[in-house]
Amino acid sequence: MKKSLVALAVLSSVAGVAQAASSVTMYGRFDIGYTDTTGDNTSVKQNKDAGGDLRLGLRGQEDLGNGMSATFNLEGRFDSDVGAKTVNRTFFDRESTVGLKGAFGHIRFGRSTSAMEQVLPLTDPGRRASSDDTYFSATRHSNALFYSYSNGGLTAGFDVTTKGGYNDGLFSDKVSATSTSATLTNTSFSNEGVSGTAASYGLFVKYKGNGLEIGAAYQADRADKNKYVSSTGVTVGSQKNEWGVAASYNLKPVTVAVSYAAGKTSAQTNNKTRAIGASVTYEVTANDKINLIYRQLKN
Repeated sequence: MKKSLVALAVLSSVAGVAQAASSVTMYGRFDIGYTDTTGDNTSVKQNKDAGGDLRLGLRGQEDLGNGMSATFNLEGRFDSDVGAKTVNRTFFDRESTVGLKGAFGHIRFGRSTSAMEQVLPLTDPGRRASSDDTYFSATRHSNALFYSYSNGGLTAGFDVTTKGGYNDGLFSDKVSATSTSATLTNTSFSNEGVSGTAASYGLFVKYKGNGLEIGAAYQADRADKNKYVSSTGVTVGSQKNEWGVAASYNLKPVTVAVSYAAGKTSAQTNNKTRAIGASVTYEVTANDKINLIYRQLKN
């Protein structure tokens, strides 16, 4: 089959920070392009997002006195061609948290980045590409408590979800489970309280200073205590475990980075995988960068 692909980026910009008030920040990212795809038996022309990681967010904090602040962050992705939220995603799928910050650290509740997401992006500038199954772990945890503490260049933290509360922001993460079987539905984003579900968790530590940035993390995404098989024979329940390390060094204007991750899942014959990553980033200006990214997946 013969295919040709022509893509023209007509507009690409990173939204600047806009101050609605002294304690609230509006931010975002916007890309749009045109894709023309032609095949043997089909010709499709469509106005399509070029960047694929468009976002709009609000964050802020309020001084409560005695060194404490109340915080919030709402961030979601959308499709620029139609102006709607990305299909099959929750409205604020990237982050939806409220928290309290002080000398003790930062406590948040809701949905936010997972532990592995705090480390692996060092070698995937801008985002971590989980859609190609390079990594086992989810980029986000929902229905969770998040804690982080920073001292100088050192930051450490953890998160834990409610039982059955984990999902990666997709409708397909909904599982209705009994002790022996499960089926996928499109009606909810939570399995809280469902028999057989388990809590997910993760922890990380990282250091940044003198151009060096290093980190390590461990994450367990446990949809169910056991693996379940639907009536069609497809395994939908699983326990995913992954650990990873990453490091980057800034040699201005060039940054080099490497990472290694290993994971396994109890579903489908206990799959195991190793992911190796590397990147080189050249900073043209303060707002413009050229990234060369390499990833290798080994089963």
